[in-house]
Amino acid sequence: MKSTPDNVLTESEQTLIQKALINLCDLKREALEIARAADITIDGKELTESDFGISAIQMLLAKFNHV
Repeated sequence: MKSTPDNVLTESEQTLIQKALINLCDLKREALEIARAADITIDGKELTESDFGISAIQMLLAKFNHV
């Protein structure tokens, strides 16, 4: 049987994790905006959401939304 958030975590634990991931994603987006406004680059390349792990957080959130 494949483990999913639904059969491993209680509903309140799932809610807590989702809220934490949403807050983390918001903070990382804000940090990305600040870095872009400051013209911070990596090897001359503009920073992207993946540099901040935003897409990975969104994928985790999607797993919770499909439960």
